[in-house]
Amino acid sequence: MFTCNSTSTSCELMGVRCGMQYTIIVSVPSDKCSTLRSPPKKINTAPCVPEDVTVVASCQAEGTVVSWAHSLVAQSYLLTATGRGGDVRTCNSSVNKCTLTKLHCGQPYTFSVTASASTCTSQASPNVTFSTVPCDPIGLSVHVQCETSSGVLSWSPSQGSVGYYGFAQSEDGDMLYCDSTDTSCTIQGLDCGAMYNFSVLASDGACNSSYSQPLLEGAAPCAPATVRNRMQLIGKTHFARTSWSAVVCPNVEYLVEMTGSILDDPQAMFDVSSYWTKYTFFELALPCGSSYSLTVRTRNSAGTSKPSTPLTGTTAPCAPLAVNYTGDITPAVLSWEAAVFATQYTVYDVTGDRRTQVCSTTELSCQLNNVQPGAIEVTASNAVGESVPTKDINGPSNRHRRDLAMAEPAMFVDFRIREELSEPKVLVSTVTGVSLHMEWAPVRDATLYTIIIVQEDTPSRRQVLTVSEELTNVNDLEPSTRYCIFVSAKNEHTQSNYSKECVTTGVPM
Repeated sequence: MFTCNSTSTSCELMGVRCGMQYTIIVSVPSDKCSTLRSPPKKINTAPCVPEDVTVVASCQAEGTVVSWAHSLVAQSYLLTATGRGGDVRTCNSSVNKCTLTKLHCGQPYTFSVTASASTCTSQASPNVTFSTVPCDPIGLSVHVQCETSSGVLSWSPSQGSVGYYGFAQSEDGDMLYCDSTDTSCTIQGLDCGAMYNFSVLASDGACNSSYSQPLLEGAAPCAPATVRNRMQLIGKTHFARTSWSAVVCPNVEYLVEMTGSILDDPQAMFDVSSYWTKYTFFELALPCGSSYSLTVRTRNSAGTSKPSTPLTGTTAPCAPLAVNYTGDITPAVLSWEAAVFATQYTVYDVTGDRRTQVCSTTELSCQLNNVQPGAIEVTASNAVGESVPTKDINGPSNRHRRDLAMAEPAMFVDFRIREELSEPKVLVSTVTGVSLHMEWAPVRDATLYTIIIVQEDTPSRRQVLTVSEELTNVNDLEPSTRYCIFVSAKNEHTQSNYSKECVTTGVPM
């Protein structure tokens, strides 16, 4: 029982308990009369503060289920959840349980509950902090390692997570997985040539996030482990005979790619390739006196490999130029200009069907005895091979007319003064879509033509072609791109200056 005394029309009862119903009676004491009592009145105190607030994750609803102990005399409850950045969610309930959905992922929320009855509301319960379902991982990338038949997955950290699961699902539904507490993991056992949908999800130990956006990647084949190349001169053409080890993977094709420079000239670069082939060998024609870097790539429906380890080398040198014969037949001195990449020079006496070596030297001259100028051939060589012979000999300039009259006519069968080739004159240069057709006027004494195609905005990327006719067709150029084409005439003795023609491609037809 609680009492209070007052001389006015109100008083305050101290120490009443929450959540209780009390009967109130007001009495007026008097010395002359008996005590007067009011009729009894029942009132409820304010509900008690809700206790035992419990928060449980609702994984599928991306929210929480909050419950608490029932508060006596409470008629309703208000649940308040406050997240970072001012996100506030509320829930009214007539029972001691409430569900919040679609909360922000990976965030800590503070939860409190108040109880209400009539016009009274309890104080809020002590705050309870709980983290929501982790966010879906983003930024997934996959690096497939063909050597180990594995895929390395990496992604950005996900808020609210304590661990991750990575998945790779093949086209036939087989699933491979890895797990990690870090932001990367490795999936083993990928089948070469297969395509996989890679994804990752985050976990907080109770709930998992949704799968990340899937990433389709193929287990592309490796590049060949071993690549070999052998240069061979067939006729007057130098061929690179490339072979490589087979790659064990379904439906593999191979591509040989070669880049380099001609005559050690940074302005005369070439970039050539084979077509895709199922064989483990290919031949490409290369200019003499060239340095090259060679790689092989593989592909199938799952993707294209990285290039193999570059294989570098040089071709056999070109034939020596500016060969001069001075002096009498006995003795005479034969001299020449250095040939790029040459380490040895050889002079032959070609008489009838016989070809006899008369001098071999690393120098740029040689002394001859009893060798007619018209019977001389000179070659340059290195460890790769020997050039085609030079028969273009500049004869003795100090002979008297009577000496020439006495010489045997056969001496001069192959003897002539070297002439410069004129620059090719372009007659036609037409572009259809991404294809180029070009024609030029024949150049006297030319046996071959070199065409260099340069992309104007990327001059380091160029194609080099060698043709024997006065025309060329080039397909698969970049669309809407300006190209400059350089054409030069050459024979086994010399090469002309380059003519230049620029065109702009259209769009593919």
